Amino acid sequence: MSAGLGVTHSEMNNGDKLLRFLQIWIKPDRKHYKPNYGSRVFGREDRHNKLHHVATSYDNYGNTEKDEGSGIIPIHQDANIFISEIDSDFTQEYLLQRRRQLYLVCIEGSLSVNKIVHMEARDALEVEGDEKDDQPLELTATGNRGAHFIMLEMAKA
Repeated sequence: MSAGLGVTHSEMNNGDKLLRFLQIWIKPDRKHYKPNYGSRVFGREDRHNKLHHVATSYDNYGNTEKDEGSGIIPIHQDANIFISEIDSDFTQEYLLQRRRQLYLVCIEGSLSVNKIVHMEARDALEVEGDEKDDQPLELTATGNRGAHFIMLEMAKA
C-alpha cells in the first residue's frame, strides 16, 4: 500500500484466531504520490526452494505508474523484496551487489547465512554490501523444519 496524500492506514485481526503479521514500512523515494494498493496471492510453489521476487521499484517494473494487478508489485523506492521457503539443508544463493544492503527476516524455521550467522524464527539480520565488490550469500535451512524467510534488498544508505 502506498498511502499517498491524506490517507491513514492500520491493520488489525478481526477474528479470534491467532494471526501472524509482518508489517514492513518502506519510505517512498519522494512525496505526493497518489494513493495506491497492490495485493497478490503467491502460492508455496512460487517460493519453494527459490527466491520469489514479490516487489520492485517502478523503474524496474517498466517505468509506468500503472500496477497491472499481477506479478511483481511495483513500489516507489529502489528496493526489492523476495520471499522463500526452503527445505532443510537446501542452500539458496544470492549475490548482493556492491553498494547495496539487505534486511533478512527468518519467519519460520532456522537459517544459516554463509555458515557464520545462525538465525531462528523471528530473528532479523542486516547485511551491508561492500563498496567495491559484490558479496555472495549462502542462505541454508538448518534443522529439520526448513526455513521461511523474507529479504528486502535496497540501495545502501
